[in-house]
Amino acid sequence: MAMTGRIKTIGKVGGMAASTAPYVRRIATDEDLRDDVADFIRSANNLLNHLRSDKRLRRDLRTMMDSVQSSADRVRGDVRPRHVLRNLLIGTGLVIAAIVAGIAVAWPRARRTVSQAVDQGASRANVVVHDVREKLSREPGESQAA
Repeated sequence: MAMTGRIKTIGKVGGMAASTAPYVRRIATDEDLRDDVADFIRSANNLLNHLRSDKRLRRDLRTMMDSVQSSADRVRGDVRPRHVLRNLLIGTGLVIAAIVAGIAVAWPRARRTVSQAVDQGASRANVVVHDVREKLSREPGESQAA
């Protein structure tokens, strides 16, 4: 199992090496291209140093990137719905459940009422499950008689 994973990894690395070979040859033979790549790396390093030291520049860059990302999403049509109503209903339900649980813990009479309601619901569910099982067990026998 581990050996097949290694073989797959070696195959992937070999494929990547083969696909980048023309670019590596070009960089190795073209001195102007090497100089341009080195200038790019130095410029990127300088930019990173400025970003590390300047909080305002980082904030502006983050704002710029967020706006570019949101505009690109809108152009592509990837605007995801916010589900405000759904989240509001779920939150309201959780708050109500917490309040009911608090009341049930605080007052013994309310706790007894909630406990009885849960027991009744469980017994009704058991009756329904029993009825469904009984109907399902009868159906195959009825189809054989017909």
